[in-house]
Amino acid sequence: MSLGFIFGLSFLTLDYFLGERGLSSPDIFTRFIANQSFVISMLLATFFTSMRPFLSLYGVLVCLNLGLSSLFVTTIGQARGIGVPYAGFLVLTFYTFFFVGLRFWPALLTSASIFLAVIAVPVLREVPFAALLYNGAFLLFSNVIGATGLYNIEYNRRKSFLEALELQKLAGSDPLTGLANRGTFTTHLDRTWRHGKRSGDALTVAMVDVDHFKKYNDRYGHQAGDRVLQRIAALVADIGNRLLDLAGRYGGEEFVLVLPGCSLAHARERLQNLRRDVEDLDIEHADSDLGGKVTVSAGIAQVCPQETERSADGLVQMADQALYSAKQQGRNRVVIAAEDPELQTGIFRFEDLRVSG
Repeated sequence: MSLGFIFGLSFLTLDYFLGERGLSSPDIFTRFIANQSFVISMLLATFFTSMRPFLSLYGVLVCLNLGLSSLFVTTIGQARGIGVPYAGFLVLTFYTFFFVGLRFWPALLTSASIFLAVIAVPVLREVPFAALLYNGAFLLFSNVIGATGLYNIEYNRRKSFLEALELQKLAGSDPLTGLANRGTFTTHLDRTWRHGKRSGDALTVAMVDVDHFKKYNDRYGHQAGDRVLQRIAALVADIGNRLLDLAGRYGGEEFVLVLPGCSLAHARERLQNLRRDVEDLDIEHADSDLGGKVTVSAGIAQVCPQETERSADGLVQMADQALYSAKQQGRNRVVIAAEDPELQTGIFRFEDLRVSG
């Protein structure tokens, strides 16, 4: 927009000092008000976040104003016998496609509208066909060049964005299960913890572990073990399906869930459903004493970050200790670590554990 203002001011200055007889100073001043006021106002609007949703529409209006006012001056100039060049419309075409920040379709429709108006007015004024064809061809080709250039720019931008998004997703995902990896889990936990500090919402973390998984790998092989992890991971992903939830692989056969704003009762219900769904997979595990099939255990912990001095890592350790208690009590169950107001950050006591299921 700044360059557009400079361009317009430069041409107005040239008109003032080099303009032919018949192009008066009031005409130039009127053009300045009609054109540059739009450009300056849009330039100022770009500094305000609240104006961003309207910038595209504003850009269309700016270009249409420039096009129609230029056409008006050109028509008046020719009527007065002044040779106003059509080359200005070529500059305006490239300005519409590349300088105003319009996307492809708004830019194309805006430039096409200006092109049709530039062709229609000379036709109505019965301009010689050769001049009309000559000027129209230049303007048409400039539109084709501008449209092709902007389309390629926009295509490459979207392609780069999607590639970067895919790389980010791959970098933040566990390659075996497709769940969030340990790094992504840590980042998300920190973000939701800080959000809970501000909002006062409770934060729930659940740890899930496949029972006797080492024995399963030893008997059926690591490839079979990987397939088991993938099937269970799909069920874990279904548990963490709300907007701010996160389902991740914590390491080995252990999964983790971050459930902001989820009550303990709802978390227990979701984890119980997960435990039953894993049982319903009916995956044979001959070395398990839990019905001869693959099962999982889970530990749940919840704190309100705003009301505690403990850390996010402390919450994870609470859930991990609850998971350990579930295994101690026979596996294939869900255990909730009860809140203890005397616990301090980094100090973990779990005498009060409630067994669920």
